[in-house]
Amino acid sequence: MEKITQSERDDAAIYLAVTRNEVIDAISGMNREQLEFKPSPQGWSIAETVHHLAIVDGLVMGMGANTTSAGTTKASAWSGRDDELLSRMRDRREKVKVPDIGMPSGELSPSAAISAFEEGRKALIKFVQETELPLRQYCVPHPFFGELDCYQWILSLGAHAERHLKQIQETIESPGFLRTSNTA
Repeated sequence: MEKITQSERDDAAIYLAVTRNEVIDAISGMNREQLEFKPSPQGWSIAETVHHLAIVDGLVMGMGANTTSAGTTKASAWSGRDDELLSRMRDRREKVKVPDIGMPSGELSPSAAISAFEEGRKALIKFVQETELPLRQYCVPHPFFGELDCYQWILSLGAHAERHLKQIQETIESPGFLRTSNTA
């Protein structure tokens, strides 16, 4: 089986690190009230959004480990179209209902949610930098995009963070959000 290339490792690790930094930079300096503010009763707070990112990162990390150890291979529905897939994932024009497994519980404090995201992303980046697994050969169905290979799943976490970064910005711009010099 073909190993993941150094170029693929580098591209994914950089993308995951950049999107992690963008999320952390966007919320840096926010107080608890700002992190817990909900733009609507059914909307997520910024802390819940970050918790959701941490949950999904962890799910993908676990899924990748389980899939590759099972040894089954399939073709990706998006073979050769990574950029198109990521563009669709970033697009917030179409709202999606998150499966229950990815819902933030509200049980973590804002600081714990942020730490979970940072630590999970750190572990994911380390995995990507060190893996020799042929991630392109293993596929798992995505709830909205069909069969994705494990490398596409990893890339999708960067696009997922970008999508929710837009949601965080929408929350910051919503009426009632407490403005400070850090969020203006």
